Amino acid sequence: MAAVAVGLIGVAMERLFLSRLAGQTLGQVLMTIGFALIFQDVALLIWGGDSVHDPHADAAAGRGARRRRELSDVPHLHSC
Repeated sequence: MAAVAVGLIGVAMERLFLSRLAGQTLGQVLMTIGFALIFQDVALLIWGGDSVHDPHADAAAGRGARRRRELSDVPHLHSC
């Protein structure tokens, strides 16, 4: 479903905008980069930009307590 939506957006971009810039390689590149920036901003508006760490994922993968033990065993370097 998502692949079809992306394909339709790509066809619409080509027909409505990029075809008007036929033969202008730099213009097509700049238009494409502009669209990428717009899509990035729209995704940021929809899903937000805060990365969230889920501690349950570490526990489910078995990395929780074992990783803490590994980090506590690392000798600390002291400056002279």
